[in-house]
Amino acid sequence: MPTRAPLKVKAKPKHSLRSLFPLVVWAQTLPFLQELTPQQADAVGPATQASYKEHITAFHFWLHERGTKIQHAGDLDQALVTFFQYLEDEEVWPTVGSKTLAAMLHHWPSLGPTIKIAFPGSHRALKGWPRHMPARTRTPMPWAALVAILVYLLAFGHVEAAVMMLTGFSAYLRPRELTSLLTRQLQVPSGPFILFRIWLHPQDQLTPSKTGRWDETIDLDVKYTAFLAPFWRALATGAAFAPQWKVSHTDLLRLCKDACVGLGIANFAQGLYPLRHGGASHDAVFALRSVPAIQDRGRWMTTASLLRYQKKGAAQHAHSTLPKPILDLAAELELRDLLPRVFNFPQEARELLRRHGLQ
Repeated sequence: MPTRAPLKVKAKPKHSLRSLFPLVVWAQTLPFLQELTPQQADAVGPATQASYKEHITAFHFWLHERGTKIQHAGDLDQALVTFFQYLEDEEVWPTVGSKTLAAMLHHWPSLGPTIKIAFPGSHRALKGWPRHMPARTRTPMPWAALVAILVYLLAFGHVEAAVMMLTGFSAYLRPRELTSLLTRQLQVPSGPFILFRIWLHPQDQLTPSKTGRWDETIDLDVKYTAFLAPFWRALATGAAFAPQWKVSHTDLLRLCKDACVGLGIANFAQGLYPLRHGGASHDAVFALRSVPAIQDRGRWMTTASLLRYQKKGAAQHAHSTLPKPILDLAAELELRDLLPRVFNFPQEARELLRRHGLQ
């Protein structure tokens, strides 16, 4: 029987813990930490001690943010399992999980002699985590696959999810940037400001971008999303600090996966990052923006970073692997300019799927 080769996981986390949580988190003290004797504390070096504290701080803040109470060791183990799933969704590498468990045993040695005994559930989750982490650069979502997914979502009444995905694709948004938007961050045209814009990482929210930047702005200016203006305007009418979307991050991941499976393109169910990669690659392939403009829109600090995401060849290859019914559906949508219509009349999406043998 052939054996599956283990994935090679890069030791350095793709996203750091500090990029996931507000700056105020790292200034707090942790009075609940068990007091260690000097001998116990010095079982690891000063740098490791600091790293352990950082990992426990992140976990503590995550628990506090969700109102999770830990009553006994079983609660702690299950909370860690859920925390690891959150980190995986954020494309944080499994070494963060390993260090979190090691930090727990360092500060609370009475929990058990080994990680496997102290945290059986999270230890098992940690073993599976690397196999859910594909190559560091995700396959860009090709336009034909995206529009097929949008039609599928619309056919089943998931209009908001379809708006989210097309918005994220066009704006090159990171997954959590998209799903955690507040109402005030989607800005409508007013006076001399003629474009819809997304205002990312307002400084008063105390959460910088992955690269430590604040108050970033993305113009929603591409022609293929112009018809979304009424949807965006309606979404921008809620309370300023209310969530922009009713669809949660987990919901959108599930809906995207279900659509890919339903359409017979399960290999494109790689989470939400392919939207960011796909948007950049699409604009490059069709010369909708210059390379500097794509880099600025994606907020990549260097051209080398940009080239990991904007890949014309990978986008073309991904397109070539799509089944003929998907390509035919995308061609009809393009030829007849039907995408705006199915957004406004989603009941017609089912007929489109049926006509192309996709339902």
